[in-house]
Amino acid sequence: MKSARGLWLAALALLLGSFSIFAVAPPEKSIALSWRKNKTADAQIESVPLAKVLSRLSTETGWKIFLQPGLNETVSAQFQNVSQGEALKLLLGDLSYAFVPQSGGGAKLYVYKTSIKDATSLIQPDLASRPKNWLANELILSLAPGSKQDIDRLAAELGGKVVAKSDALNAYRVEFPDAASAEAAREKIANREDVAYHDNYGFDRPQVAGSGSPSPESLFPLDATPVTRGDQVTVALVDTAIQTLNGKMQEFILPSVHIRDTPTAFPQDPTHATSMAQTVLNSMALNQENSASGKVRILPIDVYGSAGSTTTFEVAQGLHYAIKSGAQVINLSLGGTGQSPMVDYLLEMANRKQILVLASAGNSPTTDPTYPAANPYTIAVTATDWQGNIAPYANRGSFVDLKAPGTSKVYYNGQGYLSTGTSTATAYMSGQAAALTAAGYNSAQASSALLKNYSFSAKR
Repeated sequence: MKSARGLWLAALALLLGSFSIFAVAPPEKSIALSWRKNKTADAQIESVPLAKVLSRLSTETGWKIFLQPGLNETVSAQFQNVSQGEALKLLLGDLSYAFVPQSGGGAKLYVYKTSIKDATSLIQPDLASRPKNWLANELILSLAPGSKQDIDRLAAELGGKVVAKSDALNAYRVEFPDAASAEAAREKIANREDVAYHDNYGFDRPQVAGSGSPSPESLFPLDATPVTRGDQVTVALVDTAIQTLNGKMQEFILPSVHIRDTPTAFPQDPTHATSMAQTVLNSMALNQENSASGKVRILPIDVYGSAGSTTTFEVAQGLHYAIKSGAQVINLSLGGTGQSPMVDYLLEMANRKQILVLASAGNSPTTDPTYPAANPYTIAVTATDWQGNIAPYANRGSFVDLKAPGTSKVYYNGQGYLSTGTSTATAYMSGQAAALTAAGYNSAQASSALLKNYSFSAKR
């Protein structure tokens, strides 16, 4: 895992290389490039200018890429399932390059002929292939440790304003009047050593489908047993705000943490977090290892507040709180198409601390990666129907690890509801992980058990 203290830009290593590339420039044809969770890559590129290839690579990886001005090579490359290191060699040919990881996630890639100092032109990401949830008029800024830079003054100089801060992450959410102002700020910051930036992405508030039919009080078989902090198994639920649960279930719920504002009112229907919490607990009760599950507690971490959506900035804060709280399981029943180096860094931190992070694969029946589920340090979960087949709405990409029931019954205000989606499947698997952890499984053993019993690849 990368080890960050404050700024997300400390260079850890330089990996240098040079290989062959086509220099003739035939008419531009097509480009297809994929950078996957398992650290492999595919490419189908025919007669495409180097700058355009690097632009797509920047979008795929989140890297800041700098090119030596005047390099007009044309790239043609075809490969499948090669390592990402080999992919760089095949793409960059006889050009030299320096890959500089950043301590808080992300990296810088310099492409040049002779000297790294010549790579000065920042390659703009391919805007046409930007994730749909990209917030074009926002940036997340981070200052170097010990920096005396006034973040509010810096934001103003860049043409924006700070709208949210996280002292724990040394990160600041900065909003600009428009996309052009934000793009200009990216260019100004790119080569600075005292400040770094990440893109921000939006997440819509998840919803629960309600049946609206009256139902009896849910019968929940487990009792929350008294437990000391050292013996407690905590499932961090990074989600919306949670409501009071029925009966004995409420005894398993810890006080809520609100990353944004605290909602002053709740809807008549169950919130997404309420449904996920019930799904976690009901799944835990079904596990044959549930005899010790009374010591499990759910820590609700609300990253939405009263807003209709949230961003990776708040999700990162929620993840950070979950890690610092000592949670053994983190449930991320949310996702989007944008990859955040800051979130990636936190997921790697969770992995180092042997925390199981389960994330939903997404409710689009495609093979496109969904983040944070496509991060290699999460367990990505897709949904099945009642027959055990992949649900027609569920993502079935190569990044998916597990499949689980995509529908569960939840109760609120005397009404029965059906919670459906890969969010529900993820909460189901978090319940299984919690029961295994309470029974004494370590994170590796619990992960192996889940993969053995619920592997997605077994019936893809």
